[in-house]
Amino acid sequence: MQSYPGHKIQKLMNCYQRPNMMASITSFSKKGFRAADFLHLIFLVSWLLLASQASAKEATAIIERAAILYTGGDYVLNADIDFEFAEPLIKALEAGVELSFVVDLSVERRRWYWLNKDIANLQREYKLSYHVITGRYRLSAGRSYGNFDTLEGALANMKRIRYFPVAPLSSMSSEETYAVNLRFYLDLDKLPNPFKFSVGSNDGWNIKTESMKWNYRPVPAAKP
Repeated sequence: MQSYPGHKIQKLMNCYQRPNMMASITSFSKKGFRAADFLHLIFLVSWLLLASQASAKEATAIIERAAILYTGGDYVLNADIDFEFAEPLIKALEAGVELSFVVDLSVERRRWYWLNKDIANLQREYKLSYHVITGRYRLSAGRSYGNFDTLEGALANMKRIRYFPVAPLSSMSSEETYAVNLRFYLDLDKLPNPFKFSVGSNDGWNIKTESMKWNYRPVPAAKP
């Protein structure tokens, strides 16, 4: 086996510098699919996975509290979610990957004589991204969006769910009991394809709550 002097080994190591993440994603999207682009993206994914394995933190998610409220016209959901945003997710954002988080809510009217009746099956998708030019984070939900100077600010907004419309007043009765099911998760299916096959077993990407279930009986509306 051929041996190399120390200074030559150093030169060889210098050839392998950390890739320009934003340039990699931009090149891939503008030039279309090429074999070289695909190999470059595979290298990017591998680098992110190695970084995630070096992270000591594991992402977890819990629903701290949740309640359905009557606001005078509609029933709405208020909830507080908590989770750790691990290092591999931060690196993915900085590399130009958009992350999608989903609030999934179902409400059913309980019926002892038959199957429960669906009242609401709702999802709210939060899209979190990072803009390298402005250095700001963007969080959108439907037509609403906000820009944040820090990642902590964007996450705090997403974790605090307020006045999420559930159902109109006419769809629920104070004489009935309703079964509510709520969960929150990072939608791995929305990731670029190379990530989908690699992140499933990685704890850093495992942001997912258990379903929170409770019974809800609406408060009778006040008479005018």
